[in-house]
Amino acid sequence: MSVAERLKQGNWDFPIPNAKLEVSNFINSNNWNLPPNLPAPLANIIKTVTICSTTQECFWTKHAKPSFRNFVKQFYVEFEEVPWYKFVWHKHYSLRFAIFSWFAFKNGLKTADALAVRRISVTPLCVFCKAERETKNHLLFECNFTFNILKYFLPRMNSMLLRPNLWQIFNDLDVRETDVNRKNFGFLLISAIVYYTWRARNDRLFGNNIDCLTTITSKIKKVCCCPWMVSFGNHGLVGFLKDNDDCNLLLLPLDGLGSLLLLATRGARHSV
Repeated sequence: MSVAERLKQGNWDFPIPNAKLEVSNFINSNNWNLPPNLPAPLANIIKTVTICSTTQECFWTKHAKPSFRNFVKQFYVEFEEVPWYKFVWHKHYSLRFAIFSWFAFKNGLKTADALAVRRISVTPLCVFCKAERETKNHLLFECNFTFNILKYFLPRMNSMLLRPNLWQIFNDLDVRETDVNRKNFGFLLISAIVYYTWRARNDRLFGNNIDCLTTITSKIKKVCCCPWMVSFGNHGLVGFLKDNDDCNLLLLPLDGLGSLLLLATRGARHSV
């Protein structure tokens, strides 16, 4: 209920001139100095808020007109900044996908080994390969099945000496890609792979629904790669993605994706 609704409910409604006065105009010598025409019940509510005279108070010392972004930075200033935040919370992230990458980095995915620590008895084997114990690193992406999903979109992962973990995949993309649009798209794609891998895992365990590699990659293509609406600008091919979360994304084609994209111009469509 808003303040105005409370005033009307208590029959305290009265004309207040739009003087744009600040709270400090009603404080005098560390005491409330309220106008005499203010309803007594409302004045009593305001006077319940004590005015402290000590210097250890919370006050804003930054810009005269702070933005919400500045407030958030100030609120979390005492927290340690993690190095992977830019991989998950990039400019064009999709919350539906990013939250699962965030869970993975924070060890929040309820894999078999994580549940065992909580003394919850579950089948310890990976639901995909049924040969190794299920851990976060095995699921993302030491398992042959999930690694094949990753290679479908990022073939260069196959050239790594060992199976990469989630951090190494994001970091490799961050180091190799210099174009911000390509980089943001890659981050979005990796988070989508994490999301649909976890979803396929749960479907097999709890939904009696077994999706093959083709089905999973098709779902990822549908939300991340198709359809593309592109135009040609001064800096080359630029595209815009509209995913299921209404998240707009600028990007350029990434390696392994050229055959998946549809390029659109003003009246005609061309396949790459």
